Amino acid sequence: MVSRAIGQVALAEILSGKINPSGKLPFTIEKDFKDSPGYGYEPGDRPMNKNAPKDGDRSKIYDVKYNEGIFVGYRWYEKKKIEPLFPFGFGISYTQFSYTNLQVNTTNFNKSKSVTVSFDVKNTGTVDGTEVAQLYVEDQHSTIERPVKELKGFKKEFIKQGETKRITLQLSKHDFEYWHPQKKEWTFERGKFIIGVGGSSAEMELNKPIIL
Repeated sequence: MVSRAIGQVALAEILSGKINPSGKLPFTIEKDFKDSPGYGYEPGDRPMNKNAPKDGDRSKIYDVKYNEGIFVGYRWYEKKKIEPLFPFGFGISYTQFSYTNLQVNTTNFNKSKSVTVSFDVKNTGTVDGTEVAQLYVEDQHSTIERPVKELKGFKKEFIKQGETKRITLQLSKHDFEYWHPQKKEWTFERGKFIIGVGGSSAEMELNKPIIL
């Protein structure tokens, strides 16, 4: 009963505006299930193929091929150029945030194998709130098929009305590497990368090209 009462109070405070909801989606919601990589899979209560036995060994029911490969989640929708209903990282808030002054420092990459990314996030709305700033990396010169961009960092910050906070995130060399299926090892290819920051995978407020 106590937990139920706490939940009711929390819901009332959100609906009344006393508390600002600041959650973010950890997945993507498509407009139509036909847009999902899972569309066409049969449910587990019937055979996945015509050769599966009706009785006895039903192991083939779960013999499912995941066609998306490395394009899991938001990567699938971006690769297929499908606009989702709600993108990965989407959130509801009673306020708004703006992103400015993106700076990317690559001077220490050859020595420390790190890149420093910093930017300002301002609460431009009328109430206090929490924002989850997300950092993505796009490889412009990969020799194998890659996602359009990949989440490499994020930071959650409580920002008061009208306040600006400077956010700094560190990227390592590993954040610019990918697993090479033929070489069976993590691979780094020098070239052009795009650093993007924003409030969701579909909202890149700022981006900056770099050469590594």
